Amino acid sequence: MTALSSAVSLSGLPRPRTELVGRDQEIKQARDWLLSPEHATPLLTLTGPAGVGKTRLALAIAWDLAPHFADGVTFIDLAQLSEPSLLPATVAAALGISAGEDSLSDAIVAHLRGRQMLLFLDNCEHLAGPSGQVASGVLAACPAVQVLATSRIPLRVHVEQVLPVHPLGIDPDGAGIAPAVELFLQRARAASPSVSWDQQEEIAEICAMVDGLPLAIELAAARVRTLPPHLLQAGLQQRLPLLTGGPQDTPQRHRTLRDAIGWSYGLLEEDAQRFFRWLAPFAGGLTPEAAATVTAALQSRAGKHAAPALSAFDELEMLVEHSLLQLVTDHDGGPRYRMLETIREFALEQLAAEGEEEAAYQVQAAWVRRVVARSQQLLQGSAAQEAWATRLDAERGNIRAALHQWLARGDSEEALATAGALVDYWWMRSDFGEGRSWCERALSLAMEVSAPASRASSLYGACVMASNQGDHARALAAGEDMLREAALGGTPVSMIRAHYALCRAARNAGQGPRALEHALAALELSRQAVLPVWQAWVLSFLAEAPDIVGAQRAEEAAHEALGHFRTLQNAWGQANALQVLAIFAWERGERVQGATLLTESLAYRAELAAPASLMEGLACAADFAARSGEYEGAARLTGAINAWGGRESSLSHLRLGETLATVEAHLPPEQVAYLRAEGAASSPATALTEARAILQQITANPPRTPRSSRSPSSAEQTTVVPALVEKLTPRERDVLPLLGQRLSDAEIAEQLFIGVRTAEFHVANIMGKLGASSRREAIATAARMGLL
Repeated sequence: MTALSSAVSLSGLPRPRTELVGRDQEIKQARDWLLSPEHATPLLTLTGPAGVGKTRLALAIAWDLAPHFADGVTFIDLAQLSEPSLLPATVAAALGISAGEDSLSDAIVAHLRGRQMLLFLDNCEHLAGPSGQVASGVLAACPAVQVLATSRIPLRVHVEQVLPVHPLGIDPDGAGIAPAVELFLQRARAASPSVSWDQQEEIAEICAMVDGLPLAIELAAARVRTLPPHLLQAGLQQRLPLLTGGPQDTPQRHRTLRDAIGWSYGLLEEDAQRFFRWLAPFAGGLTPEAAATVTAALQSRAGKHAAPALSAFDELEMLVEHSLLQLVTDHDGGPRYRMLETIREFALEQLAAEGEEEAAYQVQAAWVRRVVARSQQLLQGSAAQEAWATRLDAERGNIRAALHQWLARGDSEEALATAGALVDYWWMRSDFGEGRSWCERALSLAMEVSAPASRASSLYGACVMASNQGDHARALAAGEDMLREAALGGTPVSMIRAHYALCRAARNAGQGPRALEHALAALELSRQAVLPVWQAWVLSFLAEAPDIVGAQRAEEAAHEALGHFRTLQNAWGQANALQVLAIFAWERGERVQGATLLTESLAYRAELAAPASLMEGLACAADFAARSGEYEGAARLTGAINAWGGRESSLSHLRLGETLATVEAHLPPEQVAYLRAEGAASSPATALTEARAILQQITANPPRTPRSSRSPSSAEQTTVVPALVEKLTPRERDVLPLLGQRLSDAEIAEQLFIGVRTAEFHVANIMGKLGASSRREAIATAARMGLL
């Protein structure tokens, strides 16, 4: 390379108007590529969607690198050039070359051959092919020339290195401020100095609503002259109409976000524009499989005389190249394509303008219905349960869009069927409010439908979701409606589901006998119909209800349920059954066995992305910890559970209150508060690790209840007796007087109408809490303490 000149030429290169924010990494990458001493990149193309700031970033790069090029930088803006044949003349004019039209390309090469220069071609997307040809010709003949280009699509030449330019980050980097928020604050304070740095939370919401696009952020920030951030946030529900009025010294296409996106849209062929529009209903992005349904629908509309369509994959890749779609990684590692919301809003406008909105939404909704239908059975009892739940996580935006369209059009059949089919998914994800809302809204559309099974499914959802939320009246009413409809002509499955929903609703409402009646009916029907998955879930319910079936029967149900769930490879079911068995073992004094079973249960819960499932397991681990003297760990776990949603009524039976009371009885209040706050700040992975460590400690060193070698003094009894009484469960307080009468376990069971096994483990628990090794010693100790 020639030596650097003292005066670097910046021919036509505008200086950036304002400081660049959040682009240090891209500038460094460009510097490394263009100035690499081993093999400098001949052609670097910055690509990205409309409004992402490619030109401004490229200008910053060019000004930064200009001193490294002896003949400087020549800037050529191609945005206003619409005729490809005029490109060589435009380049020649920028370089100051005068030559005949036939020899322009040769003249450009001759002019640049001996120079060390950076040629900056801006806005090449509409002339990508010709721009690539000019760049290739120059680079092949001029070894000291390099090209920096901006384009929404790559130039597709073999020497090209592409640097994607992404929207600015919304989340803070470490302890700093998020780049998008920093840009907004800088521009907003320039427009209105009264904008406060304390408004970062509102500003972050604004930046998220405009996808972190610098152009959109600047247009929004300029509005603070008349709209404070909280009003601006409300106004941005419709982004494109508000984001207008850019600086007058910027190109017209960049003065509004709609113009910037429309520029890219206008570069597409007519068929590609139509395909782009028809992707807009897919609110959560889409897979190649979903895109194939769109291409098939468009081909069908065009008729048999239509030209052969590109494959869905080719169409998608073309839109990615034009920066109208973003390629991201899906849940399974495959490709997923999504639109920035600002671009999607533009696409929806074009869809409506062409009168294609209803047809496009019908294609999207039909695809959602197929995906949900495929998932319904798999969510109930297969090894693929979690995989399909994760698949639905990725499609949640599309599911919502489809349900919204069906409800808006009054399509009760589709809304009822889809909402009902998703009940198990919403339950797995603990989204009781959203699940219930969709079911109730679908049910309100029509009381009579041609497919009663669809209505029954939504009634099932309304019942179990309302029950989980503590709305017992609505839960029981929906369950009874479902049972009546199923009895009039439903399938065995609909009858089983109705009884199962009612048994859960009745128990949560405190109606034990009614719950047992429905549970036994559901179990009998599931056995008659040979439906292992429903047998397993009904047995699981019975296992969790020793208060209404007795401990022995509950434990037997847990073992049977576990067998079914293992055969089905159902992780959630196995986790529940193992936890129930762990509690039974613990209450019998088999604490090592209880800790071992709970550890296995937690392993299954770790596989599930289900908050309710995780909290149930951690609550049980916290209970075991507190009763083993691991008070600090128990405090942290209760703090974590409450922080993640411990107000859920489904957790009320998991002894959180008793666990915390035990902790507070042994640790100072300020320490408990600190430990719970520490737990609240922890991640699920951290809480799981702590729970496993506690259980491992219990397994390695089983706790022993200290035995008293002497009778307590009167003063000691004053404090010991109330504490001991608090440790006894209500049922153990019923058992203790009968134990004092020297009744056998069978006689105690008969007196209390409970199973013999239940009486056995209550007696064992009382002995343990009294520090006694025999029934006789337990009676004597209780008598001395005045408990008998």
